[in-house]
Amino acid sequence: MNGSATPNPVQFEQVSIIDLIRYGGSRFNEAGLTFGHSYDNALDEATQLVLHALHLPHDLSPVYGASRVTAAEQAKVLALFERRVQERVPAAYLTGEAWFAGLNFKSDRRALVPRSPIAELIPHGYEPWLGGREVERVLDLCTGSGCIAIATAHYHPHWQVDGVDINDEALSLAKETRSACSPTTSRCASRTCSTSCRARCTTSSSPTRRTSPTPRPTRCRRSIRTSPNWACVPATTAWTSR
Repeated sequence: MNGSATPNPVQFEQVSIIDLIRYGGSRFNEAGLTFGHSYDNALDEATQLVLHALHLPHDLSPVYGASRVTAAEQAKVLALFERRVQERVPAAYLTGEAWFAGLNFKSDRRALVPRSPIAELIPHGYEPWLGGREVERVLDLCTGSGCIAIATAHYHPHWQVDGVDINDEALSLAKETRSACSPTTSRCASRTCSTSCRARCTTSSSPTRRTSPTPRPTRCRRSIRTSPNWACVPATTAWTSR
């Protein structure tokens, strides 16, 4: 004997992943929760929280549903359920992530949870709405979390995409989502980004509202000039894909 202590065997409860999902759905319905932030029903949201707490992928095969969990895992899941019920905040704010257009985005109170029917158009180049028109630049005005702009840059790396917002906190969230992408290299470590996309994200002052037909500042982004409401968005108030 080498004197080392024998580790205690892991104790599994008679509770499966499916059991936890079913309980979560029932608990959420009982509490009268509302949905719509990525998921529109109690069972789907319970699934999201269970898989997050167990460190499992969101697209886990149903074959693992009968797998039993440990006592510690069960306690962690139930604690997350209770936070959802008591705090009544979107599940994405509890997990810190949301899926949009097949990509994983960081999510917290600095911006709305990524969700939009536009997600279905992005991988297909915004067809049929573009009607085959050639695209070079894209402006996502009021970008918030940056989900539409970032997803657009991911699926269409040859487009220059500008994400603009008046809210510095929202822009900081978008910047963190893109932090794994270097502006000087095509290598990207983030699962959110394609291998060819690039980004530079900065935040600073708010846009300047146009109040008179004065000449536009020379540092205005040309892509912003198409907006009738803003004369200029400083370069430090947006992020761009190039």
